[in-house]
Amino acid sequence: MNIVASLPPSLAPRVVAIMAFDGVAALDLTGPLEALSIARFPGGRGEALPCYRPVVMGLERRSFTSESGLIFKAEACAESSDSFDTILIPGGSGLRQPETIRRVAGWLAARANSTRRIASVSTGLYALAQSGLVDGRPVATHWRFSRDIARRFPRLRVTHTASFLKDDRFYTSAGGTAGVEMTLALIEEDCGGEVARAAVQQDITGRQVVRVEAIRHGRASRTRCPERPRAIGTPRIGSRSTQPAAKWRASQVPR
Repeated sequence: MNIVASLPPSLAPRVVAIMAFDGVAALDLTGPLEALSIARFPGGRGEALPCYRPVVMGLERRSFTSESGLIFKAEACAESSDSFDTILIPGGSGLRQPETIRRVAGWLAARANSTRRIASVSTGLYALAQSGLVDGRPVATHWRFSRDIARRFPRLRVTHTASFLKDDRFYTSAGGTAGVEMTLALIEEDCGGEVARAAVQQDITGRQVVRVEAIRHGRASRTRCPERPRAIGTPRIGSRSTQPAAKWRASQVPR
């Protein structure tokens, strides 16, 4: 029997489309992808049930090359009629090419009404901003590009210091590791703190783990862990429609 297919709707894996393109930032794609892939519901008889089914979505169904030269293969293409629970847009220099940003922004606008949640990582915000979906909303992005985005898209309320932000069904984050933090917050929101903590403890970001000590008024204080990283607590998303990442509670990875 296919256990996943027989699950009740509340436990069936949520389908998450991660957009891909030539010139994508590899960490912006692989960080959230790994986090979503390892998130599991504890099942009976020792079986762990997947919380998500991530789908790498290309503008065409072909291989594409990241900024760093890694080659990925799209599982599906933008013309697919499949529906998604969540869409995630990674950043990268390729998304700042006029034709690519136009196509991704148009795809987002067309999918928005049928998608529960849309998120961008780092400069993935360029496409989300061009779609018009976040006009008037507070957004976060990589600090190196925040002023350019604010200049090009004056209707946005760009926050220059937040790790990630939630506003209604839209989520935006700063650089690649902040994208992982945001993804963990999405996992906690969907599946609970226990599942999110288990994902953290599998060391999804290796030596690049960022421990968020406190965030006050959209300002994050970060400490990089140089060797063996300790676990970071799971982010709490409160009931306010707009807020920065909440304070993370530190926990220790069993060694």
